[in-house]
Amino acid sequence: MSGPAVTRQAGDRAVLVELEDNDAVHRLAGALEGRRGSELEEIVPGHETLLLVWSGPAPAHGAVAEMVAAAEEEAAAAAPQRQ
Repeated sequence: MSGPAVTRQAGDRAVLVELEDNDAVHRLAGALEGRRGSELEEIVPGHETLLLVWSGPAPAHGAVAEMVAAAEEEAAAAAPQRQ
């Protein structure tokens, strides 16, 4: 898979984020770590996926996609630049 993350509902309380590779999974997991709290309960990395679990119903698809896109931008900005 290449390109932007794909988000899929995973039950009532979770969203599965599909990413291009394991490095992207760990970059996004790190960027989302600061958002973990009373609502975002768990961030579970897989090989090319990231499972986000909320304490209650998962936010609307658009809200999750926006959160993921913002976190991806933060992760890209924080990544060391190659010369």
